[in-house]
Amino acid sequence: MALRNFAQNAVIGLSGRNAFAPTATAMKRGYASAVEETLSYEIDVPFDAHKIEPPSRMVETTKGELLAMFSQMYLFRRMEIAADVMYKGKFIRGFCHLYDGQEAICVGMEAALNKQDSIITSYRDHCTFLGRGGTVYEVMAELMGRYGGGSQGIGGFF
Repeated sequence: MALRNFAQNAVIGLSGRNAFAPTATAMKRGYASAVEETLSYEIDVPFDAHKIEPPSRMVETTKGELLAMFSQMYLFRRMEIAADVMYKGKFIRGFCHLYDGQEAICVGMEAALNKQDSIITSYRDHCTFLGRGGTVYEVMAELMGRYGGGSQGIGGFF
């Protein structure tokens, strides 16, 4: 039961408030108005291409898409920090290769792929599992060798 409570509250900060509260407050105040407004950016450095046409340097996105990506990265970071604390507290045995600092890789990769695309991971795959639809509870259970994990706690991860 304690693991389930931990996983459900993984985004609660040390202050006890919801981690996404500042974002919600900003939206109420109008800072993030027009969430579906299209934003255009031009990348300063041109792409180098070999025997193909380089991609466009113009990128279009929306505030809503950027906010969703940030929220995913924040969730991934909080989960990895929690896994680090649990590993140092000896709740996670064996190896625990963390993904913190690399959250944008998974979020960007998931933004470019669809759920039918296959991914081959190495040993840092906690965030990839979350990006593919897994839960924080399943990741933490798997790391601690519990049956509720993505591979029922037998390791080999997901």
